[in-house]
Amino acid sequence: MTPTDRISPPVAYLTRLRLHRVRQALLAATHGSTTVSAVALDWGFWHFGEFSRAYKGCFGELPSDTLRRKPSAAEPSGSPNRSADS
Repeated sequence: MTPTDRISPPVAYLTRLRLHRVRQALLAATHGSTTVSAVALDWGFWHFGEFSRAYKGCFGELPSDTLRRKPSAAEPSGSPNRSADS
């Protein structure tokens, strides 16, 4: 086992946690109040291509699709996708 093998699970967990925080921010945003890039940068995602790929892998849609979604179609704030947090 290499040192990198021991580090990967916590890093993966933190990345997934940050992706969920980005999603919450995008769902809470009003039209024109922010951009995907601004929210991604706020949560420490510097490479937008990798961020977008990870976001789509986690949520099945692009972050821009989440931001464009009408508020009535958003997930209730009290019930995040718990299976992905675990």
